[in-house]
Amino acid sequence: MRWCSEVALASKDHAEDIGPKGLIQHDSSNGRTGVKERLRQYGNVVSCYGENLSFHCEDAKEVMIQLVVDDGVHNRGHRENIFNSEFNVVGSFTSPHKDFNQMTCVDYCGAFVVKGEPDPIERQMDAFLKEEVEFDMPENVRSWK
Repeated sequence: MRWCSEVALASKDHAEDIGPKGLIQHDSSNGRTGVKERLRQYGNVVSCYGENLSFHCEDAKEVMIQLVVDDGVHNRGHRENIFNSEFNVVGSFTSPHKDFNQMTCVDYCGAFVVKGEPDPIERQMDAFLKEEVEFDMPENVRSWK
């Protein structure tokens, strides 16, 4: 995984929004924005995204152990995010939490294009669409399928 400061800023926004209010949710405290909308404030998500929230852990190692073990969680979504081979970009932030002392928000993306930077996929498509190609049309053929 590659660290992305802009993805970490989206994590920071969320932790600083819900932590002081004692919330434990992926949506913003006003319910208007979710993970993708927070990430879009800083750029474009390519392919996929996900988020893990950890509460009451003292350091990064403890956060990761908590998320991998997932004790008391009915599904294994946290573990699946950590080991998802489609996630290549990560950012996280730890801040105070009203009820759990502190919390960590970890956001993941398949890829992330920072706002204002050129999108490499768009650049490739533009080059492809502008490429000139010549075809030799056989005699007595009116069109190609």
